[in-house]
Amino acid sequence: MLNLYRTLWKPLLLSSLLLVMSHFALATHIVGGELELRYLGSQGLYTHRINLNLYFDAINGNAGANDAVVSIGVFAKRTNQFIGYVALTRISTEQVAYTRPLCASANLRTLLIRYSTDLTLDPNIFNDAGGYYMSWERCCRNGTIININAPGAAGSVFYLEFPAVRNGSATVANSSPVFTVPKGDYACIGQPFTLDFSAKDADGDSLTYNLVTPYNGFSSVAVPDPGALNQPTQPVFYSGPYTSIQWINGISIANEIPGTVPLRVDARSGLLSVTPDRAGLFVFSVEVGEYRNKKLIGLVRRDFQVLVVDCPKNDAPTLLFRPDGQKSFYTQGSVITIAEKDTNCLNLYVTDIDPNQQITITNMSGSLPGLTLSPSVLLTRTSSDTLQAKFCFGRCVGADGKPFTLIIRATDDGCPQGLSDTISIRLNIIPSLNHKPVASTNLLNNQGKVTVGSSLTFNALGNDIDNDNITIQAVGRGFSLAQAGMSFNSGSGVGKVAQPFSWKPTCTQATQAEYIVDFIVTDTRCNQNLRDTVTVKLAAIGIPSQPQACEQRWLNPLLNLP
Repeated sequence: MLNLYRTLWKPLLLSSLLLVMSHFALATHIVGGELELRYLGSQGLYTHRINLNLYFDAINGNAGANDAVVSIGVFAKRTNQFIGYVALTRISTEQVAYTRPLCASANLRTLLIRYSTDLTLDPNIFNDAGGYYMSWERCCRNGTIININAPGAAGSVFYLEFPAVRNGSATVANSSPVFTVPKGDYACIGQPFTLDFSAKDADGDSLTYNLVTPYNGFSSVAVPDPGALNQPTQPVFYSGPYTSIQWINGISIANEIPGTVPLRVDARSGLLSVTPDRAGLFVFSVEVGEYRNKKLIGLVRRDFQVLVVDCPKNDAPTLLFRPDGQKSFYTQGSVITIAEKDTNCLNLYVTDIDPNQQITITNMSGSLPGLTLSPSVLLTRTSSDTLQAKFCFGRCVGADGKPFTLIIRATDDGCPQGLSDTISIRLNIIPSLNHKPVASTNLLNNQGKVTVGSSLTFNALGNDIDNDNITIQAVGRGFSLAQAGMSFNSGSGVGKVAQPFSWKPTCTQATQAEYIVDFIVTDTRCNQNLRDTVTVKLAAIGIPSQPQACEQRWLNPLLNLP
């Protein structure tokens, strides 16, 4: 086995294995975690980095289980054949942050311990079209978990699937999805709670998220770390399929954390949400699959746990909007019609029956031109306060003539995350009239003649009475300005633009009777391009019938040639 290890995974520092802490320490520290596989093509065609992120219970965890090295088994997915193993070294430890640090609890502190190593996957081995998987097993979970049977004896399996690194003669470059580091928050009975489990994919693959039953695997209280590399016997790496944990009666994938709103994950965003109805420590697992060309090529599982506690009651704020000139507040789903202006403003009203609450208003509608919120943070003094804010945006919102949904959220500063109220306002915005810009020059009659050896200069102008962004450019008909010796730089401005044009013709240019230049001014408001063109006719005066004499005359002005 060791020779196989040497063959597949390079480099290997055997001396580092002696630093592994006792594998007999029970891993009652496991909060959760996941594996990562990152392609490092810039460092070698088949070079990859394997990461293991371990979330460690810093309050109840067994410090002796904080391993210096962990070992990952790798298997062929189609046959479950063991391919080899790789050792990952602990590289960092950091505390997982709360959404609001002031809400930190002395009973909940989570550490993120990262393990990593770089290696080359041999394309002569990792070429099975069925793909591969890697896993890490460790026992045991926190004994206080309440939604599974015998949690203190239940193991964990971190699991990742990946495609072959070579498909025929083609190299398959792929990195696994990488989860966002979650917050270390607790949840409250009866209050909405969210947790960001979104992932990023370096290859731009499509991702989908599902709740799954956590794996239990084959580790045990007697052998908590079967793949440990410093034990008297050979390390053992178990292939799948892996056994799952056993839910208690009444718990399943449908309600891994039960509540008035059971635990859910948004299949597209990876956002977890739950409104729990009981206190306790709950474990769950999310699987993210990566799709390329509509085919599943890999997946990663993350195990995690959330502590639910009975918190002091907190009420969400209420966010309202009343259209100008109306006595009643806006009703969700109705459409408000407004005429577009340079600045369009809505008056918002916020209440919260909990006094001394800081309320933050945020735009959830995406990018808006000219967005301002004044004020964006409000403070309630009493339970009967009605606070006001002005939400303003510029032109071009809803410019396509279709109703536009404006989404605004008000969030209080309650613990652990704050509660929110969101209002969706349907707006039908009538665009203001967009006038066509005007192109002009200060050249008399837009015609000019210049003698060879002299210069002609004038300004090309653009004007827009709507004060929109405009640009100006020049185009020669059948010739390029540079080849004709003409100088002009495109320009832009708000409402007005002016750019200088100059021409110092040579005798060669004097042989052409006329040059026509179009100056084009374009209005770019709301991606609706209106334009105007002014045409200038130019000519160079030389001695077309005697080009050699022309050259001599302008090279030597002392010559008085006819």
